[in-house]
Amino acid sequence: MSFAEAGSGTAANAELVLKTLGVRDQVRPQYLGFSEAADAVRDGNLDVFAVNSGVPVPAITSLSASRKVRLIPLSGTELKSILALNPAFAPYMIKASSYGNGVVADAQTYGTPSTLMAQDGVPADVIYKIVKQIFTDKHKSYMKTVYKSWDPSPGTEAFKNAGVKHHPGALRAFKELGIK
Repeated sequence: MSFAEAGSGTAANAELVLKTLGVRDQVRPQYLGFSEAADAVRDGNLDVFAVNSGVPVPAITSLSASRKVRLIPLSGTELKSILALNPAFAPYMIKASSYGNGVVADAQTYGTPSTLMAQDGVPADVIYKIVKQIFTDKHKSYMKTVYKSWDPSPGTEAFKNAGVKHHPGALRAFKELGIK
């Protein structure tokens, strides 16, 4: 199984999930990037790889164009155990239709909100400008060209369980943008 690149968030989450499910000792990890792992599956050199990313993941889209792919869903009990590990984790259903006809079924899993972090000492006006820039129409259009699944649903509600306070500059920008 590929845990993704060594030191990545996906690798850390793969370790966490497999330990929580009690199967970590049954897996011999490899540390391949998403595309490299998809190629290894396509070539018959790998059975499974972990991915933590926005849907659709290009490596899975590519793989599912040439062969049937089964996403591994979590049972209700497994999901509950994983959600208990981190307050930022949230239930997430990956729709097979996100990948065309190559993915055989939907998969219940978990997701994490993408975040931009800053120290308290970063001036509020700097964070304000960054947040305002992220949500301009021009930036949103650009991001869609480089990352197809980029479709932020911003707001303080998405991060209420993360255990981190919003920076005052971000809150000011969210208020002006009408984001609650």
